[in-house]
Amino acid sequence: MGAGGNGRLTRSLALRHVFALSMGAMVPSGLFLLPGLAASKVGPAAVLAYLIAGALAIPAMLSVAELSTALPKAGGVYYFLERALGPSVGTIAGFGTWLSLVLKDAFAMVGMSAYLVLVVDIDSRPLAVVLIGLFMVVNIAGSKASASLQLWLVVLIVAIMGWFIADGLFETSERGFGEGNLDPFFTPGGSGVFA
Repeated sequence: MGAGGNGRLTRSLALRHVFALSMGAMVPSGLFLLPGLAASKVGPAAVLAYLIAGALAIPAMLSVAELSTALPKAGGVYYFLERALGPSVGTIAGFGTWLSLVLKDAFAMVGMSAYLVLVVDIDSRPLAVVLIGLFMVVNIAGSKASASLQLWLVVLIVAIMGWFIADGLFETSERGFGEGNLDPFFTPGGSGVFA
């Protein structure tokens, strides 16, 4: 969605593109990178940690959805807070959002390069820089180009997840589910679930 001259949003993306952009911002890091890190720290209780985090995120998502509907102008979090609390708070929130996206993108590219290194035997750091450059070029090309690429990437991600789930169900039906995989459910201390 681009901004018109008066700050109003102009519709340039279809619902499927917006869905793909939203899903693509959350799913790859949240499902392909973080579970391994979480499981290494808290064991099987990582599932509980995901449920708690999801429950805590729901009110924030609903609030942003309501604000976006009530104030459909370019700027997102910056605009909402600038209207409610003034330009200083809006600027801090806008900068914080930008910084969080930069750090999230860096994390995602390092993770993506770590997966690609399994296919192509090269150093992952230069590969991460190349991936960042490629995605930057796509973003400069415009929101439609970004959304179209994101749509295909999300289709690929959903296909990979579907294959992974089907393979897991097949393996579980053949070998059975070992309860030993859940013992101990909490690592010593158990506080990592809330970290």
